[in-house]
Amino acid sequence: MKKSLILTLFFLLTTPSLYAAEVVALMRYDVGPYHRVLEGFQKGCNCTVEKLIVPPKEDPALWQKIRGSHPSMILAVGEAAFTRAVKYAGDIPVVHTFVSYPWQIIPENKTNIMGVPLLVPPEVTLARFLKISPWSKRIGLVYDPEESTRMVNEIRIAAGKLGMELVALELKDPREAPDLFWSLAGKVDAYWMLPDPTVFSPASVEILVDFSKENRIPIITFNDSFVLKGALMALSTQDFEMGLQAGKMANKLLAGFPMKEIPRLFARKTVLSFNKRIAAIMGVTPSKTMLAEAGNVIYLFENF
Repeated sequence: MKKSLILTLFFLLTTPSLYAAEVVALMRYDVGPYHRVLEGFQKGCNCTVEKLIVPPKEDPALWQKIRGSHPSMILAVGEAAFTRAVKYAGDIPVVHTFVSYPWQIIPENKTNIMGVPLLVPPEVTLARFLKISPWSKRIGLVYDPEESTRMVNEIRIAAGKLGMELVALELKDPREAPDLFWSLAGKVDAYWMLPDPTVFSPASVEILVDFSKENRIPIITFNDSFVLKGALMALSTQDFEMGLQAGKMANKLLAGFPMKEIPRLFARKTVLSFNKRIAAIMGVTPSKTMLAEAGNVIYLFENF
């Protein structure tokens, strides 16, 4: 109890004055990607911002101080900060970014929350993949309905618009994942790897990569770390760009627009990560046009 009190007092005493800021920017970690998000936000939003690193443990007294400072808005960067904001922000509008599945955190009765998801829209990812592998028409994936149903539905709609079919297999027990991966052999042309915590562990990723190489079924994923492990490609967002779009949303809110009238935005610029060694195994040769259209930064991983 004494240690907890000291911790609370420490954060209250060391927290900068929040009263002058229109926006309190919350983040759990003071690291490079979050810094770039905040830089983008400040460029997109014509507002004063106060950065605050939230403590590891929940601290109601700190949140009482934040609410008492009456900010016009809270920017939550990352899942940890966003989860706390949802719980403690009350009626203060919250704009989130760097969160993969915000809809899994937001209660149905909360109408004061919006933001820019971490993931690239499915239609953008599929369109880019078709430029690499135009003969791929059947996309497979394994998912936990309690974790990823909304994302799977969005992928299904996007696939249908592009003339593709989604083969989605449900699982409840992580131990089912290997058998479900292998059951897709001969039924799909590519595998979409979701950030689903029930499906993926270090061991299951290794099994999926083995399945991919043996059956020549390329993996589409959401993070370049998995491209290093053996996925064919990832299309990910730029940190600065996510912050910039969140800042534009914030400008609208501060100008008095109702949240329901503000369009939901995704990060517009993406980074393509591509594994050349896996491409050779899959018989895929990216065109110069595709590489040129990728823009920004292209990582060509020779090994994994």
